[in-house]
Amino acid sequence: MIKRDILCDHMLNVCLKLQTLRDSCSGVFQTQTYPPSITWFEGAAAICQEAIDWIEEVVLILTRAEEKNRHR
Repeated sequence: MIKRDILCDHMLNVCLKLQTLRDSCSGVFQTQTYPPSITWFEGAAAICQEAIDWIEEVVLILTRAEEKNRHR
């Protein structure tokens, strides 16, 4: 149960980061008349990579849990 709660918390955190990134993208492209700095894109890429890593980890854990439940 604790592991499930931790996974849910992490997934919520990932969703919040992706929503922030989405909102930032909308704001950058609607308000800037010049190209945004590369630093902004590097930050966006880092947020996306972190989200991808967490999602992959959660999928792996859920897959293992499902396989354990099938073998019981």
